[in-house]
Amino acid sequence: MYRAAIAEGKQVCIDFQSRLDATEERDVFADTPWIPGEMKEVVERVLGCVWFPENPEDVYRYPPPASTS
Repeated sequence: MYRAAIAEGKQVCIDFQSRLDATEERDVFADTPWIPGEMKEVVERVLGCVWFPENPEDVYRYPPPASTS
């Protein structure tokens, strides 16, 4: 369940970042006087999807119990 939540969060982040990138490419905010320049820069860099693990299935798993032989 934990790994599934990470995978879902990663996908949401990637999808939203794609939408932001598409908005930036269209220069939608370029001529919007009520948005300060500093805010326009934040829109470009806010998400940080790179911090999600490449393969959420590989996120730390507890080691198997030690056998007592």
